[in-house]
Amino acid sequence: MIENHHISDDRYLAFQQNRLDGEERIRFLMHISECDYCSERLASFMETDMVSAPPDMKMNILAASKKADVQIVKNAVEMTKRMQLFLYSLKVGAATIGAFIILLLFMNVHDFSNDPNKINTDIKKPSGTISITDRIREGTNSLSDNLFNFSNDIIKMEDRNHDK
Repeated sequence: MIENHHISDDRYLAFQQNRLDGEERIRFLMHISECDYCSERLASFMETDMVSAPPDMKMNILAASKKADVQIVKNAVEMTKRMQLFLYSLKVGAATIGAFIILLLFMNVHDFSNDPNKINTDIKKPSGTISITDRIREGTNSLSDNLFNFSNDIIKMEDRNHDK
């Protein structure tokens, strides 16, 4: 390779196969950087060396993705997400049922707080004249009082445990 001449095909091949020694490689690259013709030839020489994809590659990939083993993996991932949602729903349902059971168990407990200054606000009606709405009202009042007292007791227990 002489400065005034263009690079031969053998030199391009030697460069591509990494057979040029250090000084030859430097001269080769210097010439490529200065000569537009040789740099274009090097680019086209490197393009011809690249392997093109087979024409049916896209169809092969699509067909492979539709095979049973790929679909099983895809369905397993989807099933795992569904299972996680199902388990989460079970946990929420169990917590709701547990809270409801605790509520039912403590409905008959009359007084959680030991407050002697508590004023009795129950209104006494003459016996035999209690209407259904009064019964419902009494039941809901009792339920809300028990819930209020129960939640206050839990908060007090947490405060005591936290202070320790």
